[in-house]
Amino acid sequence: MEYELRKKRVAVLGAGKMGGILLQALLKNNLLSPELTYARVQRADRAKALAAKLNVKVGTNNAAAIKGATSF
Repeated sequence: MEYELRKKRVAVLGAGKMGGILLQALLKNNLLSPELTYARVQRADRAKALAAKLNVKVGTNNAAAIKGATSF
């Protein structure tokens, strides 16, 4: 049962300051897999920075984030 979420595709809609901190903690504690995680933020510059920092796919479009979580 442990780490079952790590095997799931996850989309984090709203990975701003608070969401980004939660996402970082989940990844750091190996509760999510970076390869299966997609995040959505409002600004393209924030998307690039967060993607580089957390090694996850990050974009600015909700629909793409949901599609990414269900199809990548």
